[in-house]
Amino acid sequence: LDLPVRANLRGAWLNGDHSLQTWRPVTGRISYRGESWPRARPQAQAVPPTRGLQLPPAGNPRARELARSWQQAGLLEHEVVERALGLLGNGDFRYTLEPGAADQAAEAVDRFLFDTRAGFCEHFAGSFAFLLRGAGVPVRLVGGYLGGRVNPLGGHLVVRQADAHVWCEVLLDGSWQRIDPTAAAAPRRLQATADELLGSGGTDSPFALLSFARLPAWLQPLANTWDLVDSRWNRWVMEYSFADQVQLLRLAGLNVGIGRGAAQVLVVGAGLLAAGWFLVLALVRPRDRRIDAVARDWRRFCAALARAWLKRQPHQGPISLLHTVRAERPDLADQAEAIIDLYVGLRYRGRDDEATRTAFHRAVQRFTPPPAAG
Repeated sequence: LDLPVRANLRGAWLNGDHSLQTWRPVTGRISYRGESWPRARPQAQAVPPTRGLQLPPAGNPRARELARSWQQAGLLEHEVVERALGLLGNGDFRYTLEPGAADQAAEAVDRFLFDTRAGFCEHFAGSFAFLLRGAGVPVRLVGGYLGGRVNPLGGHLVVRQADAHVWCEVLLDGSWQRIDPTAAAAPRRLQATADELLGSGGTDSPFALLSFARLPAWLQPLANTWDLVDSRWNRWVMEYSFADQVQLLRLAGLNVGIGRGAAQVLVVGAGLLAAGWFLVLALVRPRDRRIDAVARDWRRFCAALARAWLKRQPHQGPISLLHTVRAERPDLADQAEAIIDLYVGLRYRGRDDEATRTAFHRAVQRFTPPPAAG
């Protein structure tokens, strides 16, 4: 793995595993400079024995059985990795951005490995991690970005949500080592940009409409210009230094020798005016109260579960939360499943209609679980 060694972000620090962590959640755009060693040798780390081995209590029996057979055969850790990569790279799997609807989320790994054999990076990485954990090999999922495109006007790299990617890090010989299971079945994903994948034809994905590669030729310069303006704006707002302040005043024809304090007063005043203007725009902008209502009801449902000693973890999605309820409070499973099914329909299945929103709201209101016994 490349090894981050320093970063100049205020309120952040490098952990022992060289990950950068802030003291509060990152909820917006930030700017910082960091340094990393791309060819650093893996470093042995003291990792808890159960780290990277947790699996849901139930589900995906075929994948569990396959992983268990590898473990019972006495395969070494690197041999398990080779088996899993060999399975994904045997030619039967296909990379696609349109794998179809996942109606049985609890059996998603089985469905991908043994039925559809078609999916994108999350399917490959998630199934690979499931097999390794089932065979007793510590592994973790890592989310980030792969690819991007260079803006010819600004010379900077443009990385968008369409470039999102998921891969794995496996604990081998005491250190985390990066392995990308998607590369086993679709090496082109590591070489092609998201624009090329989305614009390769034969897809009705809504993401394709946002692809630069599918824009008409006459719109490409406009898109590049807009991106350049956005990039420069972020730099001026987020990385604004005293040197930038002086340069701005010089361009405005003011005295170059102006004192630091006076310069800051002028710039701060201008900044306050700009901030006030944006605040006015934010206050008068109409809000989508339907989305707010759904989010509010979902938080209320999670709070009710927490009072019943079923606190949702930060990484848990709705389906994973349902697995937890089934395992720890089966008496609440039916009611929770109905609520979560309505929520998933609203958020992910395009059922955002008045009837579904009303049903979801009423179901959450009726959900008053008693505390766990004992």
